[in-house]
Amino acid sequence: MTDEGDVNAASTTNVRLDGGKKNRKGKKHQKVSDDDHGEEPIDVTPGEEWIARVETARQAVEILGRLLNVADGKFKTLEDFILEEIDNIRKEIEGRQHAEFEMKEAITSLECRLMEALSTIETMKTEMKALKEDRGKVEEQRPHPKNHDIYMSDGKKFGRHGDTEKKAETAKRNGCYICGGSHDYARCPELKSLGAILRERKKKDAQDQGQGTKMTQLGLIGQCGAITK
Repeated sequence: MTDEGDVNAASTTNVRLDGGKKNRKGKKHQKVSDDDHGEEPIDVTPGEEWIARVETARQAVEILGRLLNVADGKFKTLEDFILEEIDNIRKEIEGRQHAEFEMKEAITSLECRLMEALSTIETMKTEMKALKEDRGKVEEQRPHPKNHDIYMSDGKKFGRHGDTEKKAETAKRNGCYICGGSHDYARCPELKSLGAILRERKKKDAQDQGQGTKMTQLGLIGQCGAITK
């Protein structure tokens, strides 16, 4: 009998010399032995339940894909809207900045013109003041004529030259030159009083003239009577 160490050595030598052929023979022998034992082969054909599950998963994936496409389209629309709004806001801000810049330039130009106008006004004030001073000096140096009274042929005073100028100045102001009021001279109450006085004087003159005529007639009658006697 050979011991266990010799058996192992022999088996190792056989494997090396055969190059694995002995092992393949063993597998073939094992397959034949399995067939001999009557074991059934495994059925790898997919069942109806498995097919249904795969179909359900496929439909779910399709639904998810459609939802993703819809979400992607909405996101694209939202992105375009946001970009358009951002562009509009940018243009509006640029327009406001441009308008603000133009307004600042206009304000600066108006300020410059205002300063020039104020400077011109100050210069004109200075010139007017100098002209007034020069005119005052000329008036002081020029001799003034005296106001003389104007006499009528009967020796009565007709009025002063200054009063005539005052009446003319009052008439220029469209006022009454009789009393110096603001009303028209035709509506002056003093004029009405003057008219009444003139009417009374005319009436008195007429009465005096009538009495003189009667006296003349009486004188003529007396003279005729004296001649008759």
